[in-house]
Amino acid sequence: MSTSIHDFAVYARQFVFWAESEPGESVEEVRVALCHLTSLCRSALFLPDTYGDEEAEEVSLESRKQIFRRFGILPFSYYANCFDPLVVPGEEPVVANVADDLSDIWGDLKSGLSLYDAGHLSAAAWEWRQMFLSHWGHHASGAIYALHCWLAANQDKMPSNPPVHPTLRAADAHGRATKE
Repeated sequence: MSTSIHDFAVYARQFVFWAESEPGESVEEVRVALCHLTSLCRSALFLPDTYGDEEAEEVSLESRKQIFRRFGILPFSYYANCFDPLVVPGEEPVVANVADDLSDIWGDLKSGLSLYDAGHLSAAAWEWRQMFLSHWGHHASGAIYALHCWLAANQDKMPSNPPVHPTLRAADAHGRATKE
């Protein structure tokens, strides 16, 4: 099976592990979120157009709420977003929530990991790719822009030489750290 599926699984597992971990410093979490989201989006672009009919495990509403609350540590919550940037002149922006974005992404990735971990690689790739194109990719792109804007406006609050966050280190498909 395609190495792009395994590569994506590594990034998905790193994101899920980070989302389920105790939050770090608020300002540092912005940088870590940007790193995870850009890696996920880049990797998702190489997922194969394949299909598997196995069903992903549903993520409970209570688990989603817990992850949503975890992202309350971020230094901002709300930002302006438009649903379709290809509509010109532009639509009225709506209010989006970065914690909602990150928790929705977590849920979609975790569901795909249930398939991947059960050995249903085609179904996992299909789940991740379709949800990237129809759901979590929209949340990721909005969050990336909002996080970037916050980071650019608050450079003075960022550490000048931050260490690499543990969830951003190289890992295998099971989330185990590899030697750099």
